[in-house]
Parts: sequence; structure tokens; C-alpha cells
Amino acid sequence: MFIQVQTTPNPAALQFVFMEALALKGTHRYVRGEGCARAPFMARVFALGGVEEVLLNREFVSVRIADPHAWGLMKIEVLGLISDFIEDGLDFVYEDGEGERPTSHSAKDAEIIAVIDHYVRPVVARDGGDIVFSAFDPVSRTVFIEMRGACGGCPSSQLTLKQGIERILKEQCEGVEHVREVESEAYDDEDRGKPIIDKWKERAQSSIQKIRPRFLHAGKPIAKD
Repeated sequence: MFIQVQTTPNPAALQFVFMEALALKGTHRYVRGEGCARAPFMARVFALGGVEEVLLNREFVSVRIADPHAWGLMKIEVLGLISDFIEDGLDFVYEDGEGERPTSHSAKDAEIIAVIDHYVRPVVARDGGDIVFSAFDPVSRTVFIEMRGACGGCPSSQLTLKQGIERILKEQCEGVEHVREVESEAYDDEDRGKPIIDKWKERAQSSIQKIRPRFLHAGKPIAKD
């Protein structure tokens, strides 16, 4: 299979696009080599050294490394791994039918997620990234999201956040005034073994508690929960 290598706005990340879609159901993301027991391809990529994050779906794999200057050899090694897995018919991940996203949401959360899925995720996917909803705080009218893949640590991520994602959500979802990024801390030692949704809730709640006083003290109108 032919694999196209594309640069992204993030110099530390490259996108490897499959010309034929893989037989995968969801999006799989791993950071710093944690939790790869059911993801043999990711384990092999992290074993190369210097890899910060791997994002995989049926259309591409995005790899982010610590040192952008190391891409010369690293690109060839990642291409070799992809080719080996495809040619040998190996499973990139062992899917068990469970997704990372919780199955129940409030009506407002569901509305925001639908807008992100329809307007935002397809656009950032072209550059090897992904955007995932974490929480909505009706008091500060703030949506909290997690930026993944090539979006993580990208120099232009804040521009994308403000001029792209925030603008779209403000236009499409009544009551949304701000969008903030939730820093990824899902793989810290104290978090290991927790369900992914619990990690999301904890990070989002931490961000909400930090940001709420700014709006309350500024005299902003407070929406009722």
C-alpha cells in the first residue's frame, strides 16, 4: 500500500496517510508509551525513542516527537513499521468495541459535540490532529476541549482555538462564549488505571474551578446549571 507523508503546522508532527483505509472503528491515541498492551503498532513506534504521541484512525497515523530535527531517520523508521504491519496483516490495535467518549451527555453537551464532530474534527484531521470535547461549564459559558495528535503542542494551536474552534462554537451553540484547552495529564502516575472519562472529568473540573472566579468577579452574567 502506498503511504503519503504530509507535514503539519506542527514541526514536531508528521501525518502518514493510508491510500486505503484500515479496518479500524475509532480513533486511538497514546501518549509517551503508556497503555500500549493492546496496541502493538504504537508500542513499536514508541520503542523507536523520542516519540511523544501517536494518533491513529482508519485513514492516517499522526506521530509527534520531542525533537523535530530527528525526523530525517525517524520518518523512514515509522514508514517501515507501517509497511510491515500492513504487508504482514498485523493488527495495529486490538479493538474491543469500547470508545473513549462516554455514551450519555446532557442535551447541551450533545449539541456541542455534534458541532465539533461536523465542523471541526474533519478540518483538523487534514493536518493530522483531533479535537475532543471534555466539558461545558454553563457558569463561565466555557467549552473545554483536548487537542490531540499534531494539534498538541502546535505553535498555531491557540490561533486555531480562538479564530477557528471558538468562533464556530459561538456561532452554532447558543450560550457558548469561550473555548479553553484542557492540558493532557491522563498519563501521570497518579492517574494510571483510571477510566478515561474520569480523567477527563477531573481535568475539566480543575480547569473550570480555575476559570470561574474570573467571570464571577468581572460581573459577567451567570447562567443557571
